[in-house]
This record gives sequence, structure tokens and C-alpha cells, in this order.
Amino acid sequence: MDLATAQAKIDNLMDLQKQGKYEEGGALFEEGAIAELPLMMGTITGKAEIIKTWEKQDLKGKFEKGETPEVGQLEVTDTPNCFKRLVTQKGTMMNTTLTQTYTFSDSGLISKMSTAAFG
Repeated sequence: MDLATAQAKIDNLMDLQKQGKYEEGGALFEEGAIAELPLMMGTITGKAEIIKTWEKQDLKGKFEKGETPEVGQLEVTDTPNCFKRLVTQKGTMMNTTLTQTYTFSDSGLISKMSTAAFG
């Protein structure tokens, strides 16, 4: 699965949630999925080793602002009722870690950001 497909799945989950049809625990990535991160020097492809799901918004177990959450957990942001969720994948090229940060609010997905770390 490439990043565009994964992001489309996220958007679809958000649409279902807005319609009240969202099933809690829908997977962002399937077990062993392949994700690609296009960079200027080429595309990094890695197998998803850490599989996380997105659950409905819940204030229980939230992190203080500025504290680094574990993968898949919620982090408090400056915006009320807005949360960040991290999804990390270990790449097979150049020992890469791809981290995707999804920012959600009560009204749905606000932003998606992908970063890559090498070494």
C-alpha cells in the first residue's frame, strides 16, 4: 500500500465517522503492508512493522502538551479537542524510519504529515 492509498483510507474512516458509521479500531495499515515515501532522491519503500489503529476520540489517557506520545497514542495540542496520532514504519532502505503524524479534532482529520529519519 502506498501513502496515497493509506491516506485515502484515513479520509474514508473520517467520512464514515462523520456519518456515524465508523467502526472503532479500523486499521490504518494491514499487517506487513508496504508503504512508500517519495523523496527528491528517490522513493523509500518499507514494510510496516508497527501496526496501529485509530479509535474514537477519547480524553482518557491523553498526554500533556509537549510530551512525546508512544506510537499510536494521543497527544494534546494547542487546539481544544484536537489530538495527534503517530504511525511509525521501519523502512528497509538506508535504515529508514517513516513517521506519519495524523492530527484529528472532534470534526475529523485536520492534517497529515510524513517525516523520514535515516540511520
